[in-house]
Amino acid sequence: MKNWAKRAVWGIGLAVCVGCVIVIIKFAGKTENKTITNNVEIVNTEEVAGIEATETVSGTESGDTGITRISDSMYEKSFGEIDGNSVSVQVEQPYEEEGTDYDSHQNLFWNGTIIWEYSEVNYVEPSRVEYLDLDEDGEKEIFYTFAPRVNSAGLVEYVVLKQNGDEWQPLQMQQEGNLAENTFPISVIYQGNYDVEISCDGIEKTIDYNVRKHYERLIEDEIESNKEYGFTESESSMYQSYLDDTVATAGDEYGSVAAWGMWYIKPAIYENEVKNCLVATYGIQGLEGQFDFFGYLDVYFNYDKDGKYQILDMQFEEYDPTEEETDSSENREEAGIGVADNNSQDADFYRHSYEEVIDEYRDMVHNHFYADLQAEDRDAYEKSFGPDIGEEIRMYEQSVFYSFYDIDGNGTEELIIAAGEPGIGVGNLGFLPTNYDIYTYSDGNVVHVFHNYEFGYRTNFDLCDDGLIEVTSSASAAEYDVVFYRIGTDGVSPVVEDVFLCVGTQTGNDTVHFQYTENGKAITEEEYNRKIENYAKPLEGLEWEEIY
Repeated sequence: MKNWAKRAVWGIGLAVCVGCVIVIIKFAGKTENKTITNNVEIVNTEEVAGIEATETVSGTESGDTGITRISDSMYEKSFGEIDGNSVSVQVEQPYEEEGTDYDSHQNLFWNGTIIWEYSEVNYVEPSRVEYLDLDEDGEKEIFYTFAPRVNSAGLVEYVVLKQNGDEWQPLQMQQEGNLAENTFPISVIYQGNYDVEISCDGIEKTIDYNVRKHYERLIEDEIESNKEYGFTESESSMYQSYLDDTVATAGDEYGSVAAWGMWYIKPAIYENEVKNCLVATYGIQGLEGQFDFFGYLDVYFNYDKDGKYQILDMQFEEYDPTEEETDSSENREEAGIGVADNNSQDADFYRHSYEEVIDEYRDMVHNHFYADLQAEDRDAYEKSFGPDIGEEIRMYEQSVFYSFYDIDGNGTEELIIAAGEPGIGVGNLGFLPTNYDIYTYSDGNVVHVFHNYEFGYRTNFDLCDDGLIEVTSSASAAEYDVVFYRIGTDGVSPVVEDVFLCVGTQTGNDTVHFQYTENGKAITEEEYNRKIENYAKPLEGLEWEEIY
């Protein structure tokens, strides 16, 4: 039964998790001082351009419709339309023949007028634009990122703009508007016995990291490197004093944020609550600098009603040099690494890319969901399912189906998996399968759109006809969640569009009162039903294939 036919069932339990995205970038060089203009005059695009477009080349960014060359020193990058609004950025950066610096200037346009401008002494490349509610007031803000090319070191800059009447104002930055210093106040303090505490002003949570294994590994790497190059004389390692625990005492500074600050930033969904947030990724290094690399720190944050940032969480992942380095397409683009344009591929390419996932389901169907192992060998039973198959769909044997559809219209078809009662196939009038998963394709890999959702029982999703994904949860008879998502302009991340909640409370023996909210604000029952129905227009015409 589709979600829009289930709304009499109340529930709770939306669980969305953000995966840490790792960016591995070399270190070197130095950033320049930068200036930012917050209050800008509204100017028409045509007046700024002044020169007829003479050249258009295809862009590679997700949601990007192209780059138009205006002059030798100016171009305009279009991000297409977002919620019916045209978005583009003009970049002017004449090159100084006598030096190596670019004096760049950016104008961000929204529906043909400049809403933000910014200048710096560096070559810059626009990256992405998102339009989402980051301060929980029900109104969307613009999130724009770009990458200065200072050298090979990691650096990404961003701005969040909020509309106030006819003006757009930047929300608070980490360093009071200086984009060159976009680092949260992060500390790395020694606690004794190899234990280091990573903390950040604005959140009580701290992260404990034991460095002993890290320095043992660095010393081992030095020994192996000496052998490889034929060095027979051995000198004491520069890291031996750290392993001897003679470098610092409790309370001493023991590391810092790696150059040059924020390596990557992306929209995400806060794991513990249904709200949009931003995730900023930093490198954390020890006292020896770039070669003394501890790992990656993700800082989750959004904004309060006054436009001040508020930190929600921190997560740390230790760097393991033995793991294979991989970059998602969005990381590679932010880092300036060449990536093939997914939109240039045809439908057959994407459908072929999903074959490995479909084969996992096919093997499950052929083996009757491994039912013969369920009672005999539980461990073997669990290991029989492919790594991309969720928990809910494997609960009992049923017919499994798949379909391809480009949900976000970026040229990449997603793979949708559904299942239903055995014997009721695609041609049957009673064919109404339950959706279980969505996969998409990014930088050579098939990935889940919703990483930590388990769909099919009390949490379900349906596709709407305008690129929305409706997710409903009904874990009890007291509460019911309806959350609408879009796939972000990176083509992978789910972004919250709107959140509706109905909570029932009983007074006495018979009277039940219901409270309806949208993004935490009280609304009437009529508004609740009307707004959900306006969103939840079912997508028609999916072509399903049964997996045999």
